[in-house]
Amino acid sequence: MNISPIRTIALWSIAFSAGFQLCIGQPVPAIPEPGLVVYGQVLDSATRNPVQASAVALNVQGGGNSANVPARMIVVNRQVFYVARIPFETRAVAGQTFQPTPNSLALTSGQTPYTRSATCDQQAAAFVNPAAANFTFGASSGPGGPGRGRVERLDLLVEGKAPTLYDSDGDGVPDFAEIESGTNPFDRTDYPLWLSSDIEITGEGLKIKWASKEGKTYTVRRADSLTGSFQVRPGGDAIQSMGIQTFYTDSDAGGPGPYFYWITED
Repeated sequence: MNISPIRTIALWSIAFSAGFQLCIGQPVPAIPEPGLVVYGQVLDSATRNPVQASAVALNVQGGGNSANVPARMIVVNRQVFYVARIPFETRAVAGQTFQPTPNSLALTSGQTPYTRSATCDQQAAAFVNPAAANFTFGASSGPGGPGRGRVERLDLLVEGKAPTLYDSDGDGVPDFAEIESGTNPFDRTDYPLWLSSDIEITGEGLKIKWASKEGKTYTVRRADSLTGSFQVRPGGDAIQSMGIQTFYTDSDAGGPGPYFYWITED
C-alpha cells in the first residue's frame, strides 16, 4: 500500500500524542530536598563522657508523616559520631501534586512542628538538650534556623554503655577503630591489620608508629627503594604490641635517605 507523505506525518503525530498522554498519566515521584542533617556523639548519662555506639536511629513525626532514619557512624580523631539526613521532599509545584516517597516528610512552605526521638543500639536515648525533641522545619527560615539543608548537632544520652575503647568482639581492636576501617566490631575474625602509621623525627632517630593489636608481635624491615631488598632492622623483630599503637625507633636513619619501611604482623 502506498501512503502519501501527508498521511505518514498524520499517523506519526497520532502515535506520538498517544505515547505522551500515557507518559503523563503515570505517577510522578516527589522531588527530594536537602532536608535536615543532624549529627552528634553518644554520651554516658551520668558522666557525660563519650561511649561506644554501633548503631543510632532517629524517628521523626509531624505534618501527618513519619520517618525512621538509620544514622551513619563515622570516626573523627578516634571519637565516634553519628550523622543522619532527615528526608524531606517537595510534593506539589504550581498545583501539580507528586507521588509521596515512603519514609519521607513533606517540605512545607511554612514552619511545620515535628517531634523526634532516638535509639542507640536499639536502646532508647535522650537528647542532651531535652527541648531538641520538638522542632519546626520548612522551606524558608524559621525559629530553628535556615530551611533546606539545615545542619544541627544533637548529642545523645544513654545509660550503661561501654566507653569508647571497648572491644566488643575481643579481637584486640577497639570498636571505634573497626568502625573507622569498615570492619565488623562484633566479628573477631574481621579486623583491620593496619589503621594508621606515622613517622616522627627524634633525637634518637626515626620513630615509626603504627596501629596494633593486643598480644601480637611485629617485625620492621627497611629498604632504600620500593624495589630494593627489605632487611629486618636491629631490634626490629618480634616487637611486642604496646596496645592500640606500637612504635619502633630506627637509630640508624640519619642519612639523606630515602627510607622505606615494611611492617608485618608475625
